Amino acid sequence: MRERFDVKSKQCEASPKVRGRPRAPETEEAIRQAVWSTLANVGYEGLTFEAVAEAARCSRATLYRRFSSKFKLVECVVDEALDSLVPANLENQSARQNLIAHATACAAMMRDERGRAMMSIGEAGTRNAELVALMLKHERGAKNYVYAEFRRLNTEGLSEEALSFAFDTLFGGVVFHVTLRSRALSAHEIAMLVDATIAIVLGHGAASTTSKRASGRAAPRT
Repeated sequence: MRERFDVKSKQCEASPKVRGRPRAPETEEAIRQAVWSTLANVGYEGLTFEAVAEAARCSRATLYRRFSSKFKLVECVVDEALDSLVPANLENQSARQNLIAHATACAAMMRDERGRAMMSIGEAGTRNAELVALMLKHERGAKNYVYAEFRRLNTEGLSEEALSFAFDTLFGGVVFHVTLRSRALSAHEIAMLVDATIAIVLGHGAASTTSKRASGRAAPRT
């Protein structure tokens, strides 16, 4: 059975639990939205517990009870958001359907303020080793899931280079149109991106097979 992409199977780890009032779902959601909004507007360097508490209309003590640092706060919301991009019922859908669902979820996230926040995290990652490790963790998780779908399409064996090229083509296309061109992708356009990527995956497989056959032929005698 193929493994489900699960970058963090357990819930976000925060500071050790302390006695007190139980967590209210509305407070958790307010904090989550405040983090995304603050990241989108002022970036990682500008994010503070005070700014998040003000936007979420909660006390700083509420945040400190949950998170030991600013990074842990950001890590939690990023883990939750990126983990939620994986489509459900993976085994009951075709590889094409799963890729379309995943690309659609990515496009939707990058279209709202979470997309701007993720871009700011990526930019801050050039100066922050913890953020680099966080993004690399999710990149590995995403690739594990998407590569598995590519291999369902082409069982002849794909090189790491071919898999990476197809992955970058699909999701690079989504990010380019949604963030750099600032335009929403229609369902038809996302399907076209996926189909173009599938053609690349199948083409790499055919090229690989041809190359193997050619290398297996005996060289002509002179």
